[in-house]
Amino acid sequence: MAFENVKAWHVLGGLALLALLLAMMSDGEPDNDAWGGGSEGVAGGAADRSELRAEDGDAWSVPSPGDEGSLPACTGTAPFASGGGTVRLPTDGPVVPVASADCVMGVGRGGEAVRLLQEALVACNGQSITVDGRYGDGTRAAVRAVQERHGIGADGAYGPQTRDVMSWPTLSSDGDGVDTDCATHPGTG
Repeated sequence: MAFENVKAWHVLGGLALLALLLAMMSDGEPDNDAWGGGSEGVAGGAADRSELRAEDGDAWSVPSPGDEGSLPACTGTAPFASGGGTVRLPTDGPVVPVASADCVMGVGRGGEAVRLLQEALVACNGQSITVDGRYGDGTRAAVRAVQERHGIGADGAYGPQTRDVMSWPTLSSDGDGVDTDCATHPGTG
Protein backbone atom coordinates (compact mmCIF):
# COMPACT_ATOMS: atom_id res chain seq x y z
CA MET A 1 0.00 0.00 0.00
CA ALA A 2 2.81 2.44 0.86
CA PHE A 3 4.48 1.79 -2.49
CA GLU A 4 1.28 2.75 -4.38
CA ASN A 5 1.05 6.03 -2.40
CA VAL A 6 4.65 6.91 -3.36
CA LYS A 7 3.88 6.26 -7.06
CA ALA A 8 0.78 8.44 -6.84
CA TRP A 9 2.79 11.30 -5.31
CA HIS A 10 5.40 11.01 -8.07
CA VAL A 11 2.72 11.20 -10.74
CA LEU A 12 1.06 14.19 -9.07
CA GLY A 13 4.43 15.91 -8.65
CA GLY A 14 5.23 15.37 -12.34
CA LEU A 15 1.88 16.78 -13.41
CA ALA A 16 2.34 19.81 -11.17
CA LEU A 17 5.81 20.41 -12.65
CA LEU A 18 4.42 20.17 -16.19
CA ALA A 19 1.63 22.64 -15.33
CA LEU A 20 4.18 25.05 -13.85
CA LEU A 21 6.36 24.82 -16.97
CA LEU A 22 3.41 25.50 -19.27
CA ALA A 23 2.31 28.43 -17.11
CA MET A 24 5.80 29.94 -17.29
CA MET A 25 5.72 29.69 -21.10
CA SER A 26 2.34 31.39 -21.46
CA ASP A 27 1.80 35.14 -21.42
CA GLY A 28 -1.53 34.68 -19.70
CA GLU A 29 -3.71 35.04 -22.78
CA PRO A 30 -6.09 32.10 -23.30
CA ASP A 31 -5.31 31.85 -27.02
CA ASN A 32 -1.54 31.82 -26.54
CA ASP A 33 0.17 28.71 -27.90
CA ALA A 34 2.98 28.36 -25.38
CA TRP A 35 5.04 26.22 -27.75
CA GLY A 36 5.41 29.05 -30.28
CA GLY A 37 3.36 27.46 -33.05
CA GLY A 38 2.46 30.13 -35.56
CA SER A 39 2.29 33.86 -35.58
CA GLU A 40 -0.80 34.08 -33.37
CA GLY A 41 0.91 32.14 -30.58
CA VAL A 42 3.75 34.57 -30.07
CA ALA A 43 4.38 35.48 -26.47
CA GLY A 44 4.14 39.20 -26.09
CA GLY A 45 0.93 40.82 -25.10
CA ALA A 46 -0.75 44.14 -25.56
CA ALA A 47 2.42 46.21 -25.13
CA ASP A 48 4.00 44.60 -28.20
CA ARG A 49 0.86 45.11 -30.27
CA SER A 50 0.61 48.80 -29.46
CA GLU A 51 4.21 49.41 -30.60
CA LEU A 52 3.41 48.68 -34.23
CA ARG A 53 2.04 51.35 -36.52
CA ALA A 54 -1.07 50.58 -38.55
CA GLU A 55 0.89 50.50 -41.83
CA ASP A 56 3.12 47.74 -40.42
CA GLY A 57 0.23 45.26 -40.55
CA ASP A 58 -0.46 42.44 -38.11
CA ALA A 59 1.03 43.19 -34.72
CA TRP A 60 1.76 39.52 -34.02
CA SER A 61 4.18 39.12 -36.90
CA VAL A 62 6.00 41.32 -39.36
CA PRO A 63 5.22 40.61 -43.01
CA SER A 64 8.24 39.25 -44.86
CA PRO A 65 8.87 37.75 -48.26
CA GLY A 66 8.31 34.03 -48.81
CA ASP A 67 7.36 31.79 -45.93
CA GLU A 68 8.86 34.12 -43.33
CA GLY A 69 5.50 35.94 -43.10
CA SER A 70 4.14 33.10 -40.97
CA LEU A 71 7.02 33.12 -38.49
CA PRO A 72 6.59 34.55 -34.99
CA ALA A 73 8.08 37.87 -33.93
CA CYS A 74 11.47 37.88 -32.19
CA THR A 75 10.81 38.59 -28.52
CA GLY A 76 13.96 37.42 -26.72
CA THR A 77 17.52 36.20 -27.16
CA ALA A 78 19.42 32.99 -26.49
CA PRO A 79 22.97 31.67 -26.98
CA PHE A 80 23.77 29.29 -29.85
CA ALA A 81 27.06 27.46 -30.46
CA SER A 82 28.75 28.07 -33.81
CA GLY A 83 32.08 27.07 -35.33
CA GLY A 84 33.46 30.53 -34.56
CA GLY A 85 32.27 30.58 -30.92
CA THR A 86 29.01 31.03 -29.08
CA VAL A 87 26.74 33.77 -30.41
CA ARG A 88 23.52 35.24 -28.98
CA LEU A 89 20.66 35.41 -31.49
CA PRO A 90 17.16 36.89 -31.47
CA THR A 91 14.55 34.22 -30.65
CA ASP A 92 10.81 33.84 -30.45
CA GLY A 93 9.21 33.33 -27.09
CA PRO A 94 10.73 31.72 -24.02
CA VAL A 95 14.05 29.90 -23.92
CA VAL A 96 12.49 26.88 -22.17
CA PRO A 97 12.18 24.20 -23.46
CA VAL A 98 14.07 25.20 -26.63
CA ALA A 99 14.51 28.66 -28.12
CA SER A 100 13.95 29.08 -31.86
CA ALA A 101 15.98 31.59 -33.86
CA ASP A 102 13.40 31.41 -36.67
CA CYS A 103 11.62 34.70 -36.07
CA VAL A 104 11.08 38.08 -37.71
CA MET A 105 11.31 41.77 -36.76
CA GLY A 106 10.50 45.02 -38.50
CA VAL A 107 9.77 48.69 -37.96
CA GLY A 108 7.81 49.33 -34.79
CA ARG A 109 9.31 46.50 -32.72
CA GLY A 110 11.33 47.14 -29.62
CA GLY A 111 13.14 45.33 -26.86
CA GLU A 112 16.00 42.98 -26.15
CA ALA A 113 15.94 41.21 -29.54
CA VAL A 114 16.08 44.52 -31.44
CA ARG A 115 18.93 45.79 -29.26
CA LEU A 116 20.91 42.59 -29.94
CA LEU A 117 20.31 42.98 -33.69
CA GLN A 118 21.47 46.61 -33.56
CA GLU A 119 24.61 45.66 -31.60
CA ALA A 120 25.47 43.00 -34.20
CA LEU A 121 24.85 45.43 -37.07
CA VAL A 122 27.31 47.90 -35.53
CA ALA A 123 29.97 45.54 -34.14
CA CYS A 124 30.15 42.93 -36.91
CA ASN A 125 28.39 44.20 -40.03
CA GLY A 126 29.84 47.68 -40.57
CA GLN A 127 26.67 49.67 -39.93
CA SER A 128 26.59 52.98 -38.08
CA ILE A 129 23.28 53.21 -36.22
CA THR A 130 22.06 54.13 -32.77
CA VAL A 131 21.68 51.14 -30.45
CA ASP A 132 18.45 52.04 -28.68
CA GLY A 133 16.33 48.87 -28.80
CA ARG A 134 13.79 50.40 -31.24
CA TYR A 135 13.45 49.07 -34.80
CA GLY A 136 13.12 52.37 -36.63
CA ASP A 137 14.08 53.70 -40.03
CA GLY A 138 17.83 53.61 -39.22
CA THR A 139 17.72 49.94 -38.26
CA ARG A 140 15.64 49.13 -41.34
CA ALA A 141 18.20 50.89 -43.57
CA ALA A 142 21.10 49.05 -41.88
CA VAL A 143 19.38 45.67 -42.30
CA ARG A 144 18.63 46.52 -45.94
CA ALA A 145 22.32 47.37 -46.52
CA VAL A 146 23.39 43.98 -45.11
CA GLN A 147 20.77 42.22 -47.24
CA GLU A 148 21.94 44.01 -50.39
CA ARG A 149 25.60 43.23 -49.63
CA HIS A 150 24.81 39.53 -49.39
CA GLY A 151 22.41 39.40 -52.35
CA ILE A 152 19.23 38.42 -50.54
CA GLY A 153 15.81 40.13 -50.67
CA ALA A 154 16.45 43.68 -49.47
CA ASP A 155 13.24 44.64 -47.66
CA GLY A 156 14.82 45.92 -44.42
CA ALA A 157 12.94 43.34 -42.31
CA TYR A 158 14.93 40.89 -40.19
CA GLY A 159 14.25 37.17 -40.63
CA PRO A 160 16.06 33.81 -40.98
CA GLN A 161 17.72 34.71 -44.30
CA THR A 162 19.15 37.89 -42.83
CA ARG A 163 20.21 36.05 -39.66
CA ASP A 164 22.10 33.51 -41.76
CA VAL A 165 24.15 36.07 -43.73
CA MET A 166 24.91 38.38 -40.79
CA SER A 167 27.88 38.12 -38.46
CA TRP A 168 27.23 38.13 -34.72
CA PRO A 169 29.49 39.07 -31.77
CA THR A 170 30.83 36.00 -29.99
CA LEU A 171 30.33 35.60 -26.26
CA SER A 172 33.49 35.56 -24.15
CA SER A 173 34.64 32.18 -22.90
CA ASP A 174 34.16 33.26 -19.28
CA GLY A 175 30.54 34.22 -20.00
CA ASP A 176 31.01 37.76 -18.67
CA GLY A 177 30.53 39.62 -21.89
CA VAL A 178 31.05 39.87 -25.62
CA ASP A 179 34.38 39.41 -27.38
CA THR A 180 35.36 41.59 -30.30
CA ASP A 181 35.28 38.51 -32.56
CA CYS A 182 32.36 37.85 -34.86
CA ALA A 183 30.91 34.60 -36.17
CA THR A 184 28.11 33.61 -38.50
CA HIS A 185 24.94 31.77 -37.52
CA PRO A 186 25.72 28.15 -36.55
CA GLY A 187 24.04 26.73 -39.63
CA THR A 188 26.06 28.83 -42.06
CA GLY A 189 29.58 28.95 -40.95
